[in-house]
Formats: sequence, C-alpha cells, structure tokens
Amino acid sequence: MSFPLPKGVLGSSRTCLHSILGLVEHSRDPLRLQDYHYQFPKLAELCYHVLHLMCCHPELSTPTLRYLRNNHDFFFVQLSHLPMSPPLETQGEGSVSL
Repeated sequence: MSFPLPKGVLGSSRTCLHSILGLVEHSRDPLRLQDYHYQFPKLAELCYHVLHLMCCHPELSTPTLRYLRNNHDFFFVQLSHLPMSPPLETQGEGSVSL
C-alpha cells in the first residue's frame, strides 16, 4: 500500500491529507490557526474527524499514524496546544479549590 510522501518529495503532489494537515497544524502560525478554529469550527471538526477515521481504519491506521508521527510530530504538537489547568479538588460539600 502506498501512502503520501511529504509534498514535493520524489515529485509527489499535494494530497487531501496534506491540505487537512495544513488546516489543523498549530506549529507554524498559532494565531492564524487559532482564528481558523474559531471562524470555521465545523470545518476544523470535520478535518479532525477525517484524521480520526484514518487513524482508526484497519488498513490505514499504521501508515497514517507513522506519517503523522514521523513527518509532523502531530500528536505532540496538537496535545501541547490544548488548554491545560490543574485538576480541581473538592473540599467538603460544594466547595472547590485549586
């Protein structure tokens, strides 16, 4: 099974996967992409859904995960842009502290 090479390698052309990754990557211009996620949330959701389907597909999962990991460091970059906050701890009834 062949899988897309990074665009331009060995004369490979840009594919739909390259376009989807271009839309969801945060590593190059976080401000522009953050605006994209706010302006077009349904498109962002659909892009992530396609990537999820490819990662779960029995025949596509291995090459897709390998490509995303080796060529884009995709999972680390995506997870590093998630808003993280410390877990809330409850104290007694109804009170919450950090």
